Formats: sequence, structure tokens, C-alpha cells
Amino acid sequence: MSHEKGNYIPRAMLTCVLFFVLILLQSSFADNNLEFNISSLCPGGRSSPTYKKIEGAVITSDDDNHESCIVTFQTNSILQLFMLRFEHLALGCEDHLFIFDSAHAIGIGSYVAHVSCRATVSDVGTVFMRSNFLTLRFSKSSYNFEGSGFKLILTAVKSPKLLRDNKDVKCRAFECRNMFCISRSLIC
Repeated sequence: MSHEKGNYIPRAMLTCVLFFVLILLQSSFADNNLEFNISSLCPGGRSSPTYKKIEGAVITSDDDNHESCIVTFQTNSILQLFMLRFEHLALGCEDHLFIFDSAHAIGIGSYVAHVSCRATVSDVGTVFMRSNFLTLRFSKSSYNFEGSGFKLILTAVKSPKLLRDNKDVKCRAFECRNMFCISRSLIC
């Protein structure tokens, strides 16, 4: 009996240590839900690309001065893809946001969406990428009007189709009512 107790304590300690190591490893892969102003992603209007690995993010641009920015986001897993939607969208006619379904902002015709002054939140709707990369190329003129800018929500998801079609792929996080699987860190 005492022999079993002696093995039980080290086994419990080992389980706790492994649990904390797994938590640390998981948090080192991708940043959880973060908030970025576009000017913080591309300080000084630099045009060299910025790269971020995320589970989710809120990207905002408000009355910033002239900006030129390219930023690429990647999900934590190749089994995830990005879902994005705007909560606020009011760009000037010389402001442009190109959304690419890739790790690069290459080619004028290769973008998924081109958002400018004519676009509204309902026009754009919810956009799904087909890969685990998303690149934004944003250019803003020096002319600003009150309330100009955008608020863009990015969410890394496992699609219901992926979960349904691949029995080996399970949602080990949080399954939304629409059957998308998202990180628990994105739950309010």
C-alpha cells in the first residue's frame, strides 16, 4: 500500500509538470486575441512587411496620418483558416485596403478584396480565407475626415467542413454555435 502511495505522488507531480509545459508550448506558438493599430504594425509608414502569428486580432485604423503598410498574419495551425469581418469601415477615396489570401501582397488582381471609400460593412460582409495566411496592404492618404478608418476583426478558425470531413481532426478548443472551432482565448 505504501509502495503505491510512493509512486502516486511522483506520477501526480509529473502530470502537473507536463500540463504546465504543454500550456507554455501552446502559448509560444501564436499570440492570443490582440489589438493593433495599423500605425503600430508599420511604424513610420515603413513598407517592409510585418509578420504576426495569431489566434485572433482586432486591427484598427483611425485618423492616422499618411500610412503605407503591409502586414501578414498566420494561424497557429495549417488546419485553421482566417475569418474576417469589419465592425467599422469609413475610408477616404484615396485610401485602399487590399486583402490577400496568401503570405504575400503580390499582384494587383490576386487580392480577395479591395476595400475603399465605396465599401460598407455590409458590402464586405464576412470573408473567409482558404489558407492559414492573410496579408493586408493598406495605403492611406494624408487627407482625413472625422470618423475615417476601420476596425477589422480577424479570427483563426477550423471550419465545420474540415471537422466533418476529417474524422481525425477534432475541435480541442471551443466550438461555436455555427460549428466553427476557435481558440478558448477568443471567448468573451
